[in-house]
Amino acid sequence: GYDHATGNFIWFVDGDDLLAPGAIEAVVSALKHQAPDCVHVGFREIDGQGQPLPGEHQPLDTGLTTGTAFFHEGVKTFHIATTAWTFIYRRALLEQSGLRFEPNLLHEDMLHTPLLLQEATRFTTLELQPYLYRQRTGSITQGINPKKAKARIDSLIRIYLDLQLVRRDNPDARFREALGWYA
Repeated sequence: GYDHATGNFIWFVDGDDLLAPGAIEAVVSALKHQAPDCVHVGFREIDGQGQPLPGEHQPLDTGLTTGTAFFHEGVKTFHIATTAWTFIYRRALLEQSGLRFEPNLLHEDMLHTPLLLQEATRFTTLELQPYLYRQRTGSITQGINPKKAKARIDSLIRIYLDLQLVRRDNPDARFREALGWYA
């Protein structure tokens, strides 16, 4: 999808999830006023039929900051979701970073998101829950079987090792510290 996108911002929306009514308009309005490189949004969970589940997930409000500062504070306070769909990225940031999701790596956003956040010099959060995260039986995160479990473990080990390499070679002490906590 990224290769075919034409807008100034990119939001990675999973195929089985939804956006709340008015979400695009609310996000576009906020983006125009703040001109960030990256925005973190909240979400609500819904069941397989689209009915709301209890609780809301509000992003950590850090005001206008850097992605590194947000990542550091979010990991330190256990108040961060690194799922790709909770972030909206300026297209130029994605192009500048050169980062791509790795095919066949489960939970690839656990690796991708911290690396992109490090690139964001203008980062903010929106006090909205425009994303509707569908909880359904049999999804990658819900289903359990030995083959899926092995693939998940293999992916998580690979992500952990890659994060340790990034941490070892990163010149930013604050980012290294956050990656240590995160990993």
